[in-house]
Amino acid sequence: MTLRILGQRVLVRPDKREMAMPEGIVAPDTAIASEAEVSGLVEEIGPGVTTVQVGDRVLFAPAAGFEVHVGRERWLVVDEAQLMAVAEVD
Repeated sequence: MTLRILGQRVLVRPDKREMAMPEGIVAPDTAIASEAEVSGLVEEIGPGVTTVQVGDRVLFAPAAGFEVHVGRERWLVVDEAQLMAVAEVD
């Protein structure tokens, strides 16, 4: 099954619930206070989306969007207005 995203919505593959520290240490999800994702990779965009592109890494509020399961894959569908930032590498 495939999903065709409509309107001003973005299909996001949420990042794993891990936090990498500058020293290269990774804190697993059990060590992080909030279990909600706050970043992910844009996999698909609706026809009305103007501020992000497929492949962008985005930040969003922990309660943004809703969870969708397709097979074993887990996705978030987020309204473009709920996106807070695009992470850009300098």
